Amino acid sequence: MEVSGDAGNLLLAASRQMKQGAYEVALASALQALDLCAKSSNKAGEAQAWQGIMAARLALRNYDGALKAAEASLVTCIGNNDEPGRAVTLHGIAKAHAGKGDAQKALKAGSMALELFRKLGNRKFEQAILDMNVQALVALGRIDDALRQAADGVASLQKAGERKLAAVAMKSVMHAHIANGDGQNALTVGKQAADTFLQLNDQGAHAGMLLELARFYFAVGDYFTAKETAEKAIPYFKELSDTAGHAAAMEIFGAAEDAEEQENEKPHSEVDREALMQKVAEALQMGRGDELRQLCEECYEKGIGSRALKAYLKPLVFDVNPEQSTELMNFWIDHQPPYLEFGDGLMAEATYFQREDVYFYFRSAGSMGYGPGFRLMRNCWRTGKASENPDVRSISVLSLKDDHDLWEEKVTMGHPGIIDCSLQTGIMGVWPIPHSSEIK
Repeated sequence: MEVSGDAGNLLLAASRQMKQGAYEVALASALQALDLCAKSSNKAGEAQAWQGIMAARLALRNYDGALKAAEASLVTCIGNNDEPGRAVTLHGIAKAHAGKGDAQKALKAGSMALELFRKLGNRKFEQAILDMNVQALVALGRIDDALRQAADGVASLQKAGERKLAAVAMKSVMHAHIANGDGQNALTVGKQAADTFLQLNDQGAHAGMLLELARFYFAVGDYFTAKETAEKAIPYFKELSDTAGHAAAMEIFGAAEDAEEQENEKPHSEVDREALMQKVAEALQMGRGDELRQLCEECYEKGIGSRALKAYLKPLVFDVNPEQSTELMNFWIDHQPPYLEFGDGLMAEATYFQREDVYFYFRSAGSMGYGPGFRLMRNCWRTGKASENPDVRSISVLSLKDDHDLWEEKVTMGHPGIIDCSLQTGIMGVWPIPHSSEIK
């Protein structure tokens, strides 16, 4: 139902601002629309305003705030018997839970949304939620279910005559096959999708699929084909003035060319090192924390530093899913081994400290009971043993709370909690905080 008047204009403005990437402005517009609709008891308008607030908060990665808006939207939509609004809200709930790393809750909301979108015949949203559900199933290790749901989704879209959306959904099938370690079937499905886009004369989608295939070839070490496939995508991106796509294709082309040259010059030991780093990439993509920690430890023991490893992972993992890059990096940080190799010699072998232990010691031994806003050390390391060597160095990774306010992102390094936690890191280096292994 369309909302008229000033509230309707504000909702249209919010939608336009979202497309332009002005998420904070869109959020303000949606909040103003909500206020007007509430005053006039316009329930349909309230639901749409809550959905606008939810979308803006999702874009700003304020997942807890998005869930609060979604809850209000869901209650209003049920009261209005608004099934389309309920489906959109459930989609947003799935996105928020996925952003928080809760695949189980994301799948539950996504499954309800998928059922509603199919009932309503909204094929575009059906494809979008299908991809999310497949990703959630993969994250939960339910690979067979992921393959089944992806294949059923493609069949459903093909039956409805939606060839393009079915081809887009094939990416989900491809990713499920990759998660299953079935590179051959992944490649077959990816090529089929690329051919379909070409037949439909959708140059943008065709180029995007070529880029996916180039990344796949690069990941499995087929650098020649990766370079060749990326090269095919470049003219399409150039013609469409897609600078981001063009840059991504050029990056894969250059990386494949460099890797191909290095491959020809590598001794056998370096080939083994790359095979090990590929295993790290797979463990990170699949969310296998214990395996990731073990593989990282093996890398560091073989002289592959964390910086070199992250540089290797960047085009394979972090750049493939930009929306999940923060979650992936946090997962990477949380699953480092008990020591960390930095490559500069200063922290050659640093001991890992549980943040809970550090803050417990601050509170119990130093009478410094920090509140949540000043407990921003995510991970901590220190060289040397406090009981033997006063000359120690310390380092930590700092990050804002998950439910931080918008202003906290803007001040970044000037955030009072970040400043104080930098001091806390220094305290670890001068104050004899014992490691758990030193406590008798």
